[in-house]
Amino acid sequence: MSPNITVYMIVNLTIRDKDEYRIYEKGFFAFLQKHNGTFVTYDDNRVILEGVEPLPGRTIIFSFPSEEDADNWWADKGYQELSKHRRAADASASAFGILVDDGMSGSITNAGQNFLNAHAAVSNHFNLGRHLVSANHYRDLREDAFKNWNRAVA
Repeated sequence: MSPNITVYMIVNLTIRDKDEYRIYEKGFFAFLQKHNGTFVTYDDNRVILEGVEPLPGRTIIFSFPSEEDADNWWADKGYQELSKHRRAADASASAFGILVDDGMSGSITNAGQNFLNAHAAVSNHFNLGRHLVSANHYRDLREDAFKNWNRAVA
């Protein structure tokens, strides 16, 4: 376990019982703070850049400064008790962690950190407003966007 690796948790869930989920939501941040976690963002209306259709529901991203903090959060008996409300509130949920090197060790995961740092700046580069242009023009714009992306990451 490396103390220099940030862990980003990405959760997708569909809320079926808002009252039950509200109980979970009210208690969640105390456990996040207890284990040095940071809330990053959530989104109920994601834009899909590739693929057939979006995952239903809400996507939530939060992070921990180390694997140890993330593991302690997940193993916390109080958090697991609180999680019963989340599980009761939704019929489908998935969560996974991404380990992202902070750049200190020169690991290949540094590319993941670079991606997360650059995502906000480049996401609109690929979100081209397909409904505003013809199909041929859209394909040309996408091709240009990917050429620029390939040059940027080469």
